[in-house]
Amino acid sequence: MATTDPVENQQAPIRCRSVTPTEGGALSTLEAALTSLGFRVERMVATAEGTPDVENLYARLGTEGPHLMFAGHTDVVPPGDEASWSHPPFAAEIADGMLYGRGAVDMKGGIAVMLSALRAIEGTEAAQTLGYDVIINSDEEVGSLSSAGMLRTMAAGKVAAFTYEPALPDGTLAGARAGSGNFSIVVSGRSAHAGRNPDDGRNALLAAADLALRLKAGSGPGCSCNPAKIEGGEPNNVVPDHAVLRVNFRPRT
Repeated sequence: MATTDPVENQQAPIRCRSVTPTEGGALSTLEAALTSLGFRVERMVATAEGTPDVENLYARLGTEGPHLMFAGHTDVVPPGDEASWSHPPFAAEIADGMLYGRGAVDMKGGIAVMLSALRAIEGTEAAQTLGYDVIINSDEEVGSLSSAGMLRTMAAGKVAAFTYEPALPDGTLAGARAGSGNFSIVVSGRSAHAGRNPDDGRNALLAAADLALRLKAGSGPGCSCNPAKIEGGEPNNVVPDHAVLRVNFRPRT
């Protein structure tokens, strides 16, 4: 059940292992909270060729008058080596006044604030004169392929759309980001035997790493660059002649 306390609203979803694009129980937890607020909830499955099916949630409160839309996501990036965490990533532990867990900021914390706000206005004039829509998807961390169609379908007639996605550290209200670009850059080298004639080769992995550093250093204040992965390589005794550099670019708000 949703409460006015965002910490309480946050802990249950964090305990759901909703690593993108897996729902992991987070949407079910949110569905129960929204149902307690009077929302009608629909679970929607998006399908696309070559990608896993993605489960999403659409909820609506009220049928007449203008509607406000809240958009967000419950999926999180993988936690990596869980043994290296000071607090388990899916335990939602509180220590020294801090809540720890994967998604505590991005963006189960934002969803908890949304639930608290909706509970706080329950029975007020705002709740009676406006309607509310909630759109939550489970694949934001890999590009939100499932949310575009939902937004096109549900956005008509809304006064405004809000997302509690974290953006600015000082809490300033910001416009939505202008997009994200993912690039795969193929780097060619020259193969050689690492023991007999390594200087005759050109190491593609080193070239890709150098390119990643150059791209990162060259990104300006209006754009962030994240070199995410270098793929390639041969047996240890061969100078690699190919590599693929994966890079993400995003405009800064």
